[in-house]
Amino acid sequence: MRLVSFSHFALASAFALAAVGCGGELACDGSEDDAQVTVDAKMDGDVVLMDSAANADGGGGDVGVDAPLDASSCPARAPTGTLSTAFQIDSAHTGAQPGDVVASPLCRRWQRDFITYAGGNTFAPLILPGRVVAIDRGDVYALNPDDGATLWGPSPMDARELASDGSWVFVESGSGYVAALDAATGHVEWQVPRFPDQSLGLMTVDNGSLVISLLDGAYALDAHDGHLLWQQSTLPFTCAAGAMRASVAYVVCPNQVVLAIDAVTGQVQWQHPYVQNGPAVSLKQPVVATASRLLLPDFGGSHLLTIDMSNGNVTQTAVPAYLGPAVSATAVFVLTFAGLEAWSSDLSQLLWSFQGDGSLYGAPILVGSQVVIGSAAHLYLLDAATGALVSQDTLTAPPTALAEADGALLVATSDGLFAY
Repeated sequence: MRLVSFSHFALASAFALAAVGCGGELACDGSEDDAQVTVDAKMDGDVVLMDSAANADGGGGDVGVDAPLDASSCPARAPTGTLSTAFQIDSAHTGAQPGDVVASPLCRRWQRDFITYAGGNTFAPLILPGRVVAIDRGDVYALNPDDGATLWGPSPMDARELASDGSWVFVESGSGYVAALDAATGHVEWQVPRFPDQSLGLMTVDNGSLVISLLDGAYALDAHDGHLLWQQSTLPFTCAAGAMRASVAYVVCPNQVVLAIDAVTGQVQWQHPYVQNGPAVSLKQPVVATASRLLLPDFGGSHLLTIDMSNGNVTQTAVPAYLGPAVSATAVFVLTFAGLEAWSSDLSQLLWSFQGDGSLYGAPILVGSQVVIGSAAHLYLLDAATGALVSQDTLTAPPTALAEADGALLVATSDGLFAY
């Protein structure tokens, strides 16, 4: 293990999630028309293999909706070689896995009693070749994607955030350091002190640069050995969110400024004023970087903003939003106060909307031609073209993060980690 030291600077972090309906509460009663699934757990060490029974029509008149299967009936996982390396799947936080498909009906293969949301932090699982990497109570584990068995871990690191380049896993620790672990073995490759004013927000890694937000800007470490590449201060601004695409890091300082920074050199390519509705708060929430623009809510919960990636010009759209969307080449899928909405790629036309049980929660993801969204009581699989319900399963807590890759769908909640 290689230890590297560099100068320190103050720290704070904040995180916000909201539920549609139910007055923002985290638990709501499902609609009487929702599918009801009875689950019997079979214990296998600390892995729970799932058996479930449901009405063939979805349990509540949802004719044509595929009901969940029990684990013994699950089709074998079909690896695709895709990765999920960050919150909302990739370093651009697109929430999209265009080449994959979620098998229908939904079939819960296993679950682990992992605490994946605690202390204002959402611990999004990563999906890498032949393994799932996840946090439980600050410890880092690698799990078998087929049955949830532990491959390595626990690695006690007081972990607060994960990101990966596909080979190594990068960990932000609440105990004052950033570390790189070999994804195959869990071996610590390097560990460096983190800046005291590191926001414990979202890390992004691309082309050998690990970019981390600060309370007053951002800095980058060399992903290979942890040495400091650059630091950009935007004092007196407070920065919270970011995304990376084509080796450019986009850093948003709510109600103040948006910056485009060369992730390798640290050179600021452009800087543009950014004004939001509502208070300037630090949200652990991704900015979505498409090929030509950034998409982000205005952090006041009013509208989706677009930012031209060439010059930083900000435009307020008519799309209501308070969470980052999932995007495809033809549509944008965003959770609003009215439910999940699909908009045309130019954000000019509402294509469809879906309310579910009235308590939709968290950012959606797009997997091939399907959209996955959760609620306080359900996991929904929808047709991306029409919004039609394809399949659903019951949850005991709302999802705080979704991930899909390599033939596995992962749902992280405050109650555990579930695999489909």
